[in-house]
Amino acid sequence: KTPFTPSRHLYTITEAPFPVSPPIKTKKKYEIDVARDDDGAETPSSDASTPRHHTFKFRSSKSRTAMLAGSWNNWSVHLPMEQKGDGEFVATLPLSLGTHEFKFIIDGVWMTCPYLPLTMDRNNNIITLAKATTSHATTVSWDCDLDGSLPRTTLAQYVTGNFCGWNQLHPLYSSNGSLFSAELLLPPGVHELKFVFETPNGRDWRTNSSMAVTDGQNNALLV
Repeated sequence: KTPFTPSRHLYTITEAPFPVSPPIKTKKKYEIDVARDDDGAETPSSDASTPRHHTFKFRSSKSRTAMLAGSWNNWSVHLPMEQKGDGEFVATLPLSLGTHEFKFIIDGVWMTCPYLPLTMDRNNNIITLAKATTSHATTVSWDCDLDGSLPRTTLAQYVTGNFCGWNQLHPLYSSNGSLFSAELLLPPGVHELKFVFETPNGRDWRTNSSMAVTDGQNNALLV
């Protein structure tokens, strides 16, 4: 089985997702481990203020206008996205190292992309940039055939852990309906994580029976 692997810094949605409320402004700080250029390659940096150019994309044949807003300027500027062919909107801007929250404004409606990492309240998308370290692309998966079926009323599924300070939800994608995966860029070491299933009655936190488990009842992943 081959899990679906999303690109790391090329943000794309194929159709306008469900609308959500305007952003919650936050001053939270998160632990960060890796910095990358647009192509995903690790690059050294000695100054946290050194910008990295990143391209955001939104694709919807039904949308007429698209703008990008984020915490990098305290949500005060809405950057117009350039319309390309086939309903694609593009915006590129420099971002300093650190954690940034962002949202798309599509035809005047604030939206998050459900296919990108989210804040724990799911109100904003989130991106983390950091100084380069030796890191590895690591796929974590939940296999319904091996690890048990998802809760029957699951609305969305994520993974989170100490690699993001337990403050981000990384979406799990499915390519065949039974295998849900996410690709994480992790430095060497032991990482704790847990799988989160969003249901109408709240969040169902689970460990994967196919992975090692810590005394604290979290999954353990050696990179």
